[in-house]
Amino acid sequence: MKDETAETLSQIKKVMAQYDQRLTIRQIYYRLVADFGLRNHINSYKRIGKILGDARLRGEIPFSAIEDRTREISPYDSTDFETVGQFMTKWYDRLDELELYYSVPKWYGQPERVVMMVEKQALQGIFSDVCQRWQVDLMVCKGYPSLTQQYELAERMVDRIEEDQNLNIIYFGDFDPSGENIPDKMQERLYQDFNMSFTSFTKEALTMEQVDAWGLPPAPAKTTDTRTQGFIEKYGVGMQVELDAIKPNQLSKMINDSIARHYDTSIGAMRDNIVRNNRKRIKEFVAEMEIPALRGLIEDDE
Repeated sequence: MKDETAETLSQIKKVMAQYDQRLTIRQIYYRLVADFGLRNHINSYKRIGKILGDARLRGEIPFSAIEDRTREISPYDSTDFETVGQFMTKWYDRLDELELYYSVPKWYGQPERVVMMVEKQALQGIFSDVCQRWQVDLMVCKGYPSLTQQYELAERMVDRIEEDQNLNIIYFGDFDPSGENIPDKMQERLYQDFNMSFTSFTKEALTMEQVDAWGLPPAPAKTTDTRTQGFIEKYGVGMQVELDAIKPNQLSKMINDSIARHYDTSIGAMRDNIVRNNRKRIKEFVAEMEIPALRGLIEDDE
């Protein structure tokens, strides 16, 4: 291994050691640009991808340490049961914790509601982790979202939003001509074409102020983008900074905080109390069930 490659691999390992979660190659690349002065160029990105690929094939870096949300395996194989006994055993074992399967929607009774949108599919993992904790819908746009995607979002919100709840859409995207235009287009489409009402539509990141404050590495704006000239006129510079350039831990906190500001914790505490009381009732109900009879049915079938 060449000295230069060995040094870069060492830097890669230092970046990965800073985080508990899986990272994409692009996230590692931007940390190398920001922390170690790697040249921000497509050839540099390809080189990092090759070094990471070789290191994983050699066993120096676990395959499971890298995330690729742009290429996924769809798991259609299922777990079935050969006998009734096998099936009933599974549910018999779960009866002791049946109450844990009961819950109330996290946003039940809340005056606000949130939908999260992100431009980049490669960052879906970080957004999914936070949105699942908050029970917030996540829309991965992959650039400009399709009409079908926007229609499905509008239809879902009609069924999900409670009466008098205010819907707030939070958007994360690149700081570039298209990244600035996507939120405007989406607001227009959702409102005019699908009659979807919302209280606020906020671009949380990336902004010019964030790029300057955090010293994020820019690249030249695409000259083929028809929106570049308007972007230059507005900001006085032609550049693009990708959302991936934000440190993963920092991005995760931004996502969390942007949702939390819409959540009333006092109402949330009342909801949690309802869940606790009802789980207690379910546990008491299960305790009175004829469990021995069910066990006998399982043993007869085994």
